[in-house]
Parts: sequence; C-alpha cells; structure tokens
Amino acid sequence: MVLTGLAERYIRFADDEARDRSALYESLARGVAGDAQILDMLSALTPNKQQPNLLFAAVDSVAGTSGDFGDFRRRLLENAPAVRSLMLSRSTQTNEPARWPRSAGRRPRTRRWSCSAPPCWPTCRTTRRRGPSRTR
Repeated sequence: MVLTGLAERYIRFADDEARDRSALYESLARGVAGDAQILDMLSALTPNKQQPNLLFAAVDSVAGTSGDFGDFRRRLLENAPAVRSLMLSRSTQTNEPARWPRSAGRRPRTRRWSCSAPPCWPTCRTTRRRGPSRTR
C-alpha cells in the first residue's frame, strides 16, 4: 500500500536524518507519518516530490515556520493547493557532507559548483573563476 510506504519513508527520515539534528523536523516527520490526510495528499505526488525536506520547506515558504506538528498541519491544510504547486515546481539538494558515513573514512573531494546568485560571488570558486558580469 502506498500510504504505508510513504509513512515508512517519513519515519525513516525522522530516525535517520532528523534525529539529533533537528527536533522540529523529527517531530514533523513523525506527525506526517501518522496523519492519513497529509499522507493521502502526498500520495498524489510522484515519489521524488514526496520528500520530507521538500514538504517542510514548501510549507515554511508558503505559510511561515511552524512551531509544532499541530501548527504545521493547520498551515499545510489551509494552504494545500499553494504548497502542492510549490512542491511540484521545486526540488531539494542533498547535503552530501552530512550524509557521508564517518565509518567510511575521509570523504573524497568533489567539485560541483553551480552558483549564479550574487550572495555566492565572494566565496564561490565558480564565480571567482568566471566572475560576475562587469561593465568597463
């Protein structure tokens, strides 16, 4: 059943990703896993759009930061069409350094930069190499 798999995904997120990192996200993920109405809404999305981080960010963006699951649930359900629309138009990027298992030893160096926003310019190696557009 789709809802069971989706609930398990949110429990796994709470246990593996949020525990000891974010008490709020852990609480939200557990709440979502036990809420049939939210799981039903999420089941209408494709699996890559059912990500916990994407849901939490979309609700935060549309309705503001929630303090607990009850507040999160209310904000989500009151703004469901806007949250769904935002989830369909956006994606998340994993935080690779935090996901690298310590038991695997030192993380191999990777070079992936794709910045274009001005706040990145002073520190981003890509934009330092290219540089922002300059007028002469």
